[in-house]
Amino acid sequence: MFMKEIHCVAIKREHGIQYFNSMLSILTLPFYDVSDLSKLEKINPSNYYGATLFSRKLKFERRRGWKDELYKPQFLVYQQIKYTLDPLTNTA
Repeated sequence: MFMKEIHCVAIKREHGIQYFNSMLSILTLPFYDVSDLSKLEKINPSNYYGATLFSRKLKFERRRGWKDELYKPQFLVYQQIKYTLDPLTNTA
């Protein structure tokens, strides 16, 4: 929901409300969270025309596979941690 009074975007969660300064700051969330948000119905997106456009763009990018660099959320990065073996137990 875009809150025009305080000019921010609010997302209602199970244990509270999460506020974002701008709509693009929603993309700091992990990709699975952003894709779930793009599937949900928005509350009062017509109060602010930019919120309606942003909602449509998120849905479009989710279907395309996040091709646009501006609308790309954070993806998980896999890093293998190098480990050493303990000489006594021969385990990592």
